[in-house]
Amino acid sequence: MKYRDSFKLTYDMLDHLKDGPKLRTSLMNAAATSYKVYSHRLDVLISHGLIREVDDMERSVELTQKGYEFTTVYEKLLELFPKE
Repeated sequence: MKYRDSFKLTYDMLDHLKDGPKLRTSLMNAAATSYKVYSHRLDVLISHGLIREVDDMERSVELTQKGYEFTTVYEKLLELFPKE
């Protein structure tokens, strides 16, 4: 897999949650990265309010409004600055 910067990895994880809550394992598989990188990024997303845990067992997470706004802004930036 090609290198992804932290913004791209964040977008990929948030985009996976757009259609509703997911189990953490599903999110990890969608992230397609090492457990160490995934775990760190998950902690960052929760601490910045982009996603939240939805059950007591902390196995499912969902996108917050702030997370949805991040994906929207990221997609607009890609339109403005397309890769060549």
